[in-house]
Amino acid sequence: MLILRRTLRIARTLLLCLIGLCIALVATIQIQQRLLRRDAERLDGEIMSCELLKTPGADAVRFFSSWGNLVQTTGNCEAGNCTMKIRAFDWMARHEFFQQHQWLVDHCPWIGGRNMAYEGDITVVNGVVAKKRFSLLTEYITPPDESGRRHYHLREGVIQTLSHFGDTQLERCDSLMREHPEYCVTSPYDCTKCSRMEIDFTPFAPTNEIARITRFNFDCMTRWSPCKKIGDVLPAAAAEYEAEAARTRDLSRSGDDELHDWWLKTVWINARESENVVIAEVVSIGHLPVVSRQEAPPKPNAGAKLRLVERLKGAKDWEPDELRDLYVGKNYLTGPPETYPTIRPGARFIVLFESSFKIEPVRNFQNSVLSLNDANLVQVRFGISRDFEAAFPIIQ
Repeated sequence: MLILRRTLRIARTLLLCLIGLCIALVATIQIQQRLLRRDAERLDGEIMSCELLKTPGADAVRFFSSWGNLVQTTGNCEAGNCTMKIRAFDWMARHEFFQQHQWLVDHCPWIGGRNMAYEGDITVVNGVVAKKRFSLLTEYITPPDESGRRHYHLREGVIQTLSHFGDTQLERCDSLMREHPEYCVTSPYDCTKCSRMEIDFTPFAPTNEIARITRFNFDCMTRWSPCKKIGDVLPAAAAEYEAEAARTRDLSRSGDDELHDWWLKTVWINARESENVVIAEVVSIGHLPVVSRQEAPPKPNAGAKLRLVERLKGAKDWEPDELRDLYVGKNYLTGPPETYPTIRPGARFIVLFESSFKIEPVRNFQNSVLSLNDANLVQVRFGISRDFEAAFPIIQ
């Protein structure tokens, strides 16, 4: 009997210790998650409170200085040109012990634990806040499948400032931005185990709209049941994306093409998105050789020799005494001016082009070579002014 009582006493003590350890672990995880959420909400609030192209860089430096060693700085903030970044992970990701005992991580969802991370950065240029970014990453682990394997599902919400949208974003955004050309909500990828919602916006996007769609659901960091859908992380953004995607889903081929090309036909947006914009004068017209990647000799194309008159944006490598080739269809050399600019020696045009200008035909000629008149010039200059990176370099 004495041995039995001692055994029961030891078993009871061990059980109580085990229960105590479990309670301590649950409490630790929950406290750490709430501290992480508090910091994420604080960083998001500080970043979003900065007004782009208005808030002094010194204010941003003051915000970030309170984060201590978490801040990673690139550039020289004292000179007014730097990027400050903060990145933080959940308690389990920060401790090597959990990485060496993956089974603990697999079972943490039972007690409300999950892998999480947040990241935020601000870029200061010429003494003012020029760009800002914030992202929240959450993960949930599925119950074991038939083979006993668990699967990790990532959900990430990202909000970030862009000077212009560029080719990559335009491929996703061109059909979604007609009503709001200063911001775009996309879901760049959506697979079985990963989903991402991205909000790209320029400094000129409506403040109230950006405040509405960039509101994160920080409950995903602390609630017991994990956020399984990207719409749980960014509810307003996901709802807007679904509504806009639904409007374009059943369009005809011609309607879809028109929606994708609308920005090319909008002069100021075309100027904002183009890498280079110049005023050029036609020196001569004729047939020009075309560089071909094929072995067969290329056929000459109709085109014109252009002389640089004025750089409006980019084109730093086009020297004033250098002539460049503009490849065009033969119909563009002589045609009704209401359809396209008539190319003739002495005529001047606004030319919008990318880096491949020297070896490739200008894409979408009718929208890339504009008549030089006051109306077009006003729109072009306005579009260039919306691309604030064209005026100064951004710290990478």
